[in-house]
Amino acid sequence: MTVASPNDSAALIERNSAALQHEFSHALSNTAMKTVEEIRRIQLSALKARFGTMAALNDRLGRAKTDSTLTQYLNSSKGSKTQKPKQMGSPMARAIEAALDLETGWMDNDPGLVEAAKHADRTWPFALIDETRVVSLDGTKRAQLEGMIVAFAGQIGIGIVATPSGAEESETRSIQPNRKAA
Repeated sequence: MTVASPNDSAALIERNSAALQHEFSHALSNTAMKTVEEIRRIQLSALKARFGTMAALNDRLGRAKTDSTLTQYLNSSKGSKTQKPKQMGSPMARAIEAALDLETGWMDNDPGLVEAAKHADRTWPFALIDETRVVSLDGTKRAQLEGMIVAFAGQIGIGIVATPSGAEESETRSIQPNRKAA
């Protein structure tokens, strides 16, 4: 295994940071700007999925289970008089948010952009370790890797085990690598 020099590590960190910035920029640029009506339909669909059925969502909102208003918004059903798609207005969006204890404006926030923004300032700290491969490990392999990192960090005097807030240092569990009998 070749050990990278500090200059190589700095270059890799810079490259990973640039890649992350590109990923966020790419998410923004490839996400066609949506109208507030489209975003409200996306959010309404998410609420329907969360509650299982439109009837259950209607019930939670204090509406008749058979009320078709939300379904008509979701499907952009054409109005019988105007033949234009039915769209959820701000008063209905705010009423849904209030009834479900959602943050004001939640119905108007594109979840794709919200998710991209959550990861915008996240950086992977290990220049020589492929983040994608670590994240794709199954739970057992990831736990083994974590245990080895914690054990090695302890051997070189780096305390990286998270301490639950309010817990004494002696209350935190010590992770030791599994050692096979010789």
